[in-house]
Amino acid sequence: MVSIWSIIVLLIGVMNANRLPWVEPVPGARTAPLRPIVSIDEFGPDSPYRLLLSAGDLPETYDAVAVSDWTHRLREIPWPKMPPDPFGQGGLWDARTSAQVRRALDAVEPNLRLARRVAIMPGARVPSHVDPSAPLDEAPQRVRDLRRALTLSAYRKEGGGDYAGAFGELLTIIRLSNMLTRGGTTIHQSTAQVTTSIALIEIWRIAARNRIPSPLLRKVSRELLEVGRQADSPAEAIRNVLPHTLAWSDMHWDPKFVAKAWQMGTGQATSYCLKRLGFTYLAGGTPAGTRRNIVAFSGQLASWAAAPYRPETAKRLAWLKGQSNRKAYAAAWIRFRDPGGFEFAVSQAVLFPAVVQGHAERTALLRGTTLFLAVKAYENDTGRPPARLADLVPRYLEAVPKDPFDGKPFRYVTGKVPKLWGDVTWGTYSIASDFRDDGGKATAVGSVYHRPPVSPKHRKNPDIVWIPKPFP
Repeated sequence: MVSIWSIIVLLIGVMNANRLPWVEPVPGARTAPLRPIVSIDEFGPDSPYRLLLSAGDLPETYDAVAVSDWTHRLREIPWPKMPPDPFGQGGLWDARTSAQVRRALDAVEPNLRLARRVAIMPGARVPSHVDPSAPLDEAPQRVRDLRRALTLSAYRKEGGGDYAGAFGELLTIIRLSNMLTRGGTTIHQSTAQVTTSIALIEIWRIAARNRIPSPLLRKVSRELLEVGRQADSPAEAIRNVLPHTLAWSDMHWDPKFVAKAWQMGTGQATSYCLKRLGFTYLAGGTPAGTRRNIVAFSGQLASWAAAPYRPETAKRLAWLKGQSNRKAYAAAWIRFRDPGGFEFAVSQAVLFPAVVQGHAERTALLRGTTLFLAVKAYENDTGRPPARLADLVPRYLEAVPKDPFDGKPFRYVTGKVPKLWGDVTWGTYSIASDFRDDGGKATAVGSVYHRPPVSPKHRKNPDIVWIPKPFP
């Protein structure tokens, strides 16, 4: 007589025979980072990384909320010109508030001086996150804090007519953001993209509402192109984090880790580990197999990130994003060998789709701002905008920038511009991440996102637009 256990074993065997691998290695895909893996303990006290942490350690008297409020008010000064000095008599604030702003900037000036030095130091990078038990890196938060202070400092310099100094503060933000991408994870990449985009909007604002000398506009335009090439891509973030992902996966296979998680009362980790130790074995998974699959998966992600951002890449990323849910995980336990490895790998890549798209958007913002500055310089010199972008080469640009979303030159409109742009005579735009040319449709200049208030379902502009004044 056939026992129930024999039937169960037979069913498991039949199911395993029909299970598929959830990932296949990509031929030629690189999984080793271009830069060596460097742990946090290997950075000396005079390294750019340690100095960045020191620069971002702002005084206790520094009020981040007040600084954000002051920066917002400076950003909203009536168009098109700033007052001669918003900090001076008759400026934006009363004497008391103006004195508070001055004191805040004076207090952080030593930090900003150090940040400017770190931003141009050779070999500036952050540590690789290898040890799963190590605390999160503080560098992203330090760069966010410095970004607020440097932006306020840029406005102060703008108000005093020091346009070169104002642009210099904003370029420092972008250089520090680039530093986060070198050796960093997808969290570092995400922070770098946000801080860079904010700095670029401020560069546009200062260039648009002031009469900036053409040589300075050309200089900043060329610096932006150079700085834009100094950031590592999300492909490097995946490669940088691979040792950490493998170590974290190994921990989940370790019975000692399961016991420790049980003692600490971390039910989610315990449940996940038990599935790995029990059901995954029954589904054909092993620690060595999981490691191979994670390496292959990292190679696959890196190849997607290294490719130009096109509709096929967006579809792959949308598929990956759709796998991070309970329904997809449950299906994986039926369909795949090593389903625990699939669940783990997908959960670790949750930020990846947004970061890859964000990298393409960052590239568009850098190139679009560069192009805007070049057109402004041409307009200052000749009294009119160029008839075509090719007229900017080679005096103002080394080449006409390409839109990262389709590889074609940025769109450029003169004369009869779209009605939604208001009373401007020219504008340029990128087709943005929907890969569709909407004729320059947007509500905010130099921004991926609509200006508030806006429905969460329609947060992004159809196109990314640069015109010489705000939208009406």
